[in-house]
Amino acid sequence: MIKTSLLSVLSLFFIFQCFGTANFVYHENTMNNVGGTCGPYVSNLNPTSTDAVVIQFAIGYAGFTNRARVYYTTDGSQPLGDHGVGTGTTQVLTATYVCSYIEAGTGFTVDVVQATIPPQPVGTTITYIVSAWHTGSSSQSLEIFGDGANLSAATADQHSYSVAAALPLQLISFSGKKINNNVELSWHTQQELNVDHYEIYRSSNGTQFQSIGFKKAIGNSASVNDYSFNDLNTFKGNNFYKIKSVDRDGKYSFTQVVKLSFDNRSLVTVHNYGNILHITLASTSKDKYLLRLVNNLGQVIHTYNILHDGINTSYDVNLPAGLSRNIYYITVSATDVKYSQSILN
Repeated sequence: MIKTSLLSVLSLFFIFQCFGTANFVYHENTMNNVGGTCGPYVSNLNPTSTDAVVIQFAIGYAGFTNRARVYYTTDGSQPLGDHGVGTGTTQVLTATYVCSYIEAGTGFTVDVVQATIPPQPVGTTITYIVSAWHTGSSSQSLEIFGDGANLSAATADQHSYSVAAALPLQLISFSGKKINNNVELSWHTQQELNVDHYEIYRSSNGTQFQSIGFKKAIGNSASVNDYSFNDLNTFKGNNFYKIKSVDRDGKYSFTQVVKLSFDNRSLVTVHNYGNILHITLASTSKDKYLLRLVNNLGQVIHTYNILHDGINTSYDVNLPAGLSRNIYYITVSATDVKYSQSILN
């Protein structure tokens, strides 16, 4: 019997400890924290249409309360309600316990609660009030509204914020420079709001682009962010580049195109080491490449197929066994490639 009574008392303690009393209810959305280490009063005073807003408020002790609410409207009207039931267009959120702290100078314990207002469309003004009460006796069931000890939603202090449009990503610059036979791309951004990543695209003709790289975005930031990417597999001739910025919701945009040229660069190089033919496709696009081994009479002795992925550059193929020592020709052909070279076996 003693054990049962003790468990009952402990259960009641934890139930009622969920919230403090409704001696006063206080919310200040411009302050940095509510006291102690309980956190901020409001998570974001300048939200965009993708941001939820966390509202925190304090409840001072004078008994116990077990209910706390946030009443809010999105149509410009005054939020009104009574004991968790909204009036007209007023919507109601249940606040949950966060933590407690000791009020400086009084020694009273203050509970902190919070509720989250969901994301709203651009241009919406959200107006809200906060309250707390106890469901017990009639004296404790008085609903106290912030800020202070207001007994009516009509006299409660109102707080509001507006939803702004997300500022567009600012691409400050995008450029490329040649380093030997490679290209170093650089781009600088500002106002990276909800940007997920960047994709790097390259083309040999300025029309058909292929993705060659990926960079994760630094994250939401109003400061200048610097990015770079090295292309180690450039084309002979023209190389066209552009950057695709992809948002977290899948929306994307492209930069302007940057062009660099390598007019004196060989597309294909061939070396033979004994019976191994080493093929380098150092600046070629993804394609199927046909290699032919031709003798000095113009006869095709053997053919090879290489499925080039546009990234890997070197391939080894075996020459036919028993090939006599002589001069041979290797021809390489693909959609944009015609190449021939003599070898001595």
